[in-house]
Amino acid sequence: LRYDYAGLLSTYGRYDDAEKEYKKFLQKFPDSADSYYNLGLIYENKKDFQSAIQSFNKAIELDPKEIEPKIELAKAYHLMKNYQKAAEIYEGLLVNTKDNAQLFYIAALAEHSLKKYDKAIEFYEKSLALSNNAKVRKDYVQAFIGRGNSFASATQYDAAIEDYEKALLISPNELYAFSGLAFCYQKLGKQSKAMEFYEKAISINPNNKSIFISYADMLAKSKRNDEATGAYRKAISLDPDSVQAHIGLGDNYLLKKDYDNAVDEYN
Repeated sequence: LRYDYAGLLSTYGRYDDAEKEYKKFLQKFPDSADSYYNLGLIYENKKDFQSAIQSFNKAIELDPKEIEPKIELAKAYHLMKNYQKAAEIYEGLLVNTKDNAQLFYIAALAEHSLKKYDKAIEFYEKSLALSNNAKVRKDYVQAFIGRGNSFASATQYDAAIEDYEKALLISPNELYAFSGLAFCYQKLGKQSKAMEFYEKAISINPNNKSIFISYADMLAKSKRNDEATGAYRKAISLDPDSVQAHIGLGDNYLLKKDYDNAVDEYN
């Protein structure tokens, strides 16, 4: 009865009371793996991850064949931002578990957090092959964008473009795939392509200050100064305190030899 009562308390979110009841139950039945597992879930809900880890480990010690405490142990490490430990546990579980879409998904999230995009994409794909889940698909897209960003940061622009395009095949209105493509084409000196993708990004989200600033910078470098002025002003209207936008606009006025307005923007 005490065990069932503890479960009921937990169901209604009375975690402190449920914790006390499980502890009382464990005094009489110290080998109850289920009780330690449920106690771990309570600690997880209370964000006491260290205590959750201890409880899940005890549950695993008492019943090593049960998979759920191991999954929750990995989740607790993940929530503590110990992504490496979480990933190690997930990978160990996946050795013998090939048909659990959710497990592949949470393993992908851990690899994604570690910025191990190749592994994350592999796990997202395996999860989606088992269950075509919209949330998994959304994170899958973000993994391509993350890997694309990594390639772009390493000046591997062609590889980055390939990943951004893969993201768009899955999610055709993905803002940061378009802005990433614009950035890469700009770096490759393909100004018209870059312009096209900045404009697509703006059409998706006309309230993104950062994209307007990047677009304005490119217009200024292309000597389309009046258009650049408009783009900088739009960025400033979205964020009047944007130093980057005011400096960009000042530089643009300087190119036009409009020194008074340039000084105003610098000030």
